[in-house]
Formats: sequence, structure tokens, C-alpha cells
Amino acid sequence: MTRYRPLIMFAVGITFIYWIISLHKAPFPYPRNIILTRDVIFGYSYEVYKPDGIFIYAQNDWVYLTAIWKGHGSDFDDATGLVKQYRRPLHLLLSSNNIFDPNNKWQLLYIHRFEGPITHISSYYHENNPMTSNNDFDENNALAVLYQKQEQEQIQYVLRLYNIGNFESGSADFEYVECKKHSSTCHNYPSFKYQDIILPGTTKIKSFHVEDSLILYSRNPDHAKFRTIQIPRNIFDIGKRQNEVLVIKSSESGPTQRITREEPSKRKTLTYRRVYAASGVIRVMNAEITADEESWTFQVTVIHNSSSVDDTSWRIKKLISYTQSSPKRAEYEQFDFVHGITPTSPIAIPKPIVVTARNMTTICIALNDILFTFDYSNATSTSDSKQDSYSKEAYIVRSEYLPVLEELPFQVLGAEVNANGNILLLVTQENYILIFKRGLADIHLPSLTRSRKGWFYRLIDDNQINNSNRATSINGENWELRMVIASSYLDFLSQSDLGVIAVKTLNISKLQPGYVGKNVTENILLTLFENGNVATFNLDKAEQEMKLWFIIKRRWQMYLGMICVVLVFVWHEMH
Repeated sequence: MTRYRPLIMFAVGITFIYWIISLHKAPFPYPRNIILTRDVIFGYSYEVYKPDGIFIYAQNDWVYLTAIWKGHGSDFDDATGLVKQYRRPLHLLLSSNNIFDPNNKWQLLYIHRFEGPITHISSYYHENNPMTSNNDFDENNALAVLYQKQEQEQIQYVLRLYNIGNFESGSADFEYVECKKHSSTCHNYPSFKYQDIILPGTTKIKSFHVEDSLILYSRNPDHAKFRTIQIPRNIFDIGKRQNEVLVIKSSESGPTQRITREEPSKRKTLTYRRVYAASGVIRVMNAEITADEESWTFQVTVIHNSSSVDDTSWRIKKLISYTQSSPKRAEYEQFDFVHGITPTSPIAIPKPIVVTARNMTTICIALNDILFTFDYSNATSTSDSKQDSYSKEAYIVRSEYLPVLEELPFQVLGAEVNANGNILLLVTQENYILIFKRGLADIHLPSLTRSRKGWFYRLIDDNQINNSNRATSINGENWELRMVIASSYLDFLSQSDLGVIAVKTLNISKLQPGYVGKNVTENILLTLFENGNVATFNLDKAEQEMKLWFIIKRRWQMYLGMICVVLVFVWHEMH
């Protein structure tokens, strides 16, 4: 028996190492990769020339990429905004057989340099019908770019609206300047239809968003909480000469507020979004964070007016209020009489990530490790709805903690929700992509893609306990985390050193006939990396288990040390 002791020791050690490796496998499945293109457009000096905004659109059989630099210049005194527009065929991203197709690459359409720095960017749907818009491929995509323009001693705010995918018709006064290596205004192709609008007022615009052809913005200082301007329906068809702009003389003001001087220690951030309401009513959701040196409060309210001509008042309804305080600002350390007081830094204020479904009936807000969901409902029989006493409409509010992934600090940097409001994507600071599903999008998910979390993971997962104790809402509309694309899987795709800068979910069953094959999935995910590479994933099918070699490669130093320890024990038993 003694002669078998080294062999037994070796077998036990290797078994223990394999068990440790198994614990590091992803607890959630990840979607099947369709194709990964390697088409660098931003260069390898991405951190130096990092765009301030990235937008992806799908229209007909094209994927459009808009890269925006708010202040692109040699110094801040002469900084001007810059927009670069790209496109590539969508159907070539739906099959791995097209990876070597010469047309499967980004095409630079044009570059537009603005007359001043860009302050705000917003994507919206032009002439949208909120209750019937569930198509990702129609021609209503639009982009709003707000920039400053200096006129002698005054500052003007100019809004440029682009109609994505709809090109200007060739005309005699249109100047074609081929885009080479310079970054001035140039065109390889005609630009999208666009219109410049000069907004009224000169005070600083603090928040800005466009939704359903309604400009929603707030100024500081201003007696109105926010202001609205309705975009003309034929804004892109207005006959205009080159460089002619549309001047707006006035705006509609929202509810009034008192202008007060805030304490220097207090900070406030505001985010306004238009949400769905009955005809003739403007309903706005306000996500607000108020913070001082010791705590911050996150509050969401709904503000709406009346459709009646006689009643012009605004009504405000609070939906949620969440407060978080910092630990003690001073602690006494025993035996340290010189440095007995340990000051702490001011509390970190999170940035809420707000995303709205195209039909404006679903709003998701990610705040640190908490996900808030607001669903519009005209049925007020549920106990968890926030009903307005002046309306039969209500919002069902849901909040849930996001899962802990590898004990990393959780911070959401981006979010995307599909047109139907049943697929939600969250991109974290650690390059994780969390894929949530609910409703009809979750029913079609095969049982293979359900969570692979074993009993050991559930035993130590506090969020699993919290979720099991939480009552389930009606109609199964709670978000369920079904898939996770971890940074380790990006290493599998040789993209671990590149950050994810944009994601887009598409239901390609609405694509033009002739491009979708019999074996093509309905829901796909477009992932854009910081150098311009694109990866597409099948959200309806799970990938096979990650190869053992890539798991070992990620933590090879730890596994090598464990093998050395096992070999030392084996050598000791042999001698």
C-alpha cells in the first residue's frame, strides 16, 4: 500500500485542482457567437481619440455607426465638435461564412465638423407611434446633436437633427470633398438629411433629451424645471438653402421652481425623459440625485400636465426615493494618539444609467448594483403600482439587486433595451454584458440556457436568497438574468484588451425579406469594441461549455503554483 501513496497523493491533488477549475466556470450561459470581424476604424490610440458618443442603428440591410467627439481640437480654447458616419451591410454579420467577404467592413460616409463644441447628444425616433412601434428596421431613426455657436459676445445653442439612413438628394450646390486623413467636413457619399435649429435663450443647458419629436431640456438658472419644443413633422423635408437654419423663437415651459443658491457642499444631477401618456398629455420622468458630503438621495418623479384647455397646471407624483449614507467620517484608532482621527473622502455619487424602450412604456434605470424598472399600465388593480389620483394610468415599479460576478465592484456604464421592452442589456465597467429577458422573449429560451448555478453557488449567493423572498409580480414581468458575456469569454475571442463601447439588440424577423435564412435566429446582439471590431451573438442559443484551456490560461499562475505544491507532496511521499 505504501508504494501507491505517491500515486494516490498525485490523483487527489489533480482532482482538487480540477474541482477548483470547475468552480471558476461561468455560472450563467453565454450566447452563441455568430461572427467576429476585425476591422479597425478608431486605431490603437483609442484612449487618446476616444469618441464621447457612439450610436448604432439598423435600417433595412445596413448597420450605421455614428462616432461623436464633443470637443475635437488641439486645445480647449479652439475645440469644435466632430461627427464621423460609418455603415456596413447587416446581412454579412449574420453568418460566419461572410467573415472574409471584402464588403464586410466599415465604410466612411462623411465627416462633419461643427462651428463649436458639442454639449449634448440624444438618439430618438422621428414621427414615432409609441404603441405600435416594435420594428427595429424602419426609417424613423434620428440623432440630435446640440452644440454651442459663438456670435460676437453671445452664445447660441444650435441643434442639428440627422435623419439616419435617409440621404440628401444630389444637387448642384452640394459640395463633395473626398475624406482622406484630415478631419474637416468632407463627403465620400451624400450626408444624411439634416436640419439645424437655433434654440431660444442663452443660459446654460443642464440636461437635454429628444423623445418622440419633442425636445426636452432644462436650463440653469431658470424658473421652469424644464422646457419643451415640438419638432415640426416635416423637419427633414423643409426646403432649405445651404447653411440655412431654422430659428425657434420660444418654448413651452414646464412647472415652475424657485431659484435658490445651493450650499457649496451639495451637488445635484437631473435626467429628464419623456414617457408614454394619453393623447394631448406631456408626461416627463425625472431621475434626480441630490448629494452632500455624507449621503446621497436618488428620487424618481413623474410630472405631467392635463389635456384640458381649462386646466393648465402640472402635477408631480413621487415614485421612489432611495438614500445611501457613507460610513463614519471619522474613526478613533487605538494607540494612535498622533493620527487618532482618520478623515474619509467624500462619498462617491453614482451616475444613473437611464434607457427607454421605443414605445416609451418601459424605463429602466441602473444605479450601482440596483436595477429599477418602470412599466406603464392602464390597469390600477395591482398593489405595487404608483397611481396618479388624477389619472387612471399608473406605473408598476420594480427594483432588484444585480448579481455579484466574481466579487468585483459593480458599476453599469451602458444599457440597451429592445423595442418591445423585454430584452435588457447592461454593460459593466469590468467588460461584462448582462442579458436580461422577460415576457415573450423569455418563453422562447430553451432550457439549455437556464442558469448553470449549482447548489454551492446558491449557498453563497445572497442575491439568490433576496430574490427568493421577493414576491413575484403579475404576468411574470420581472427581469431574469439568462446570459452573461464575461471578460473571460472576450479573451476567448481575443478581445479581452478591448473595451465594449456599444451594444445593440435586434429582432431580425422584421428585416426585409430575402436576407433572413431558415436557420437564422430572431434576436441577435451587436457588440462594438473600442477599435471598431464587431461581434454578433445569437441570443436564442447558448454556446457550448468554454474550453478548459481558456479557463486555465486566465489563471495559469495560480494553477501552476497549485501543481508545484502537489508535486512537492508527491516527491516527499516517494522519498
